[in-house]
Amino acid sequence: MPNLESAVRVLTYENNRIILEVDTPEAAFLFMSEAYYPGWQAYVDGKQEEIVRASYVFRAIPLGPGSHRVEVVFEPLSFKIGLSLSLLTVFLLLLAWGIFTRRRLSK
Repeated sequence: MPNLESAVRVLTYENNRIILEVDTPEAAFLFMSEAYYPGWQAYVDGKQEEIVRASYVFRAIPLGPGSHRVEVVFEPLSFKIGLSLSLLTVFLLLLAWGIFTRRRLSK
């Protein structure tokens, strides 16, 4: 009977980032007993991988056989949009302040 034992080692576990080392003898799903929520991204050996729903509420990541470094990070689109809008607003405010100051000094 072949040995089908898999191993998972937690390297980093933070609020918005989890790094694992996973050894599996055959293709499998890495089941994470944490709630599935949009915004989480998975990277297996540096390449983005889809996170699928498991049992309706949990996360699972498909893995091929072998040793893998799995990084799961929280990168919500809403944060990226908010950051972009905030930076654009700061730029426009600085531009308006510069124009206002230049006009005031030229009078």
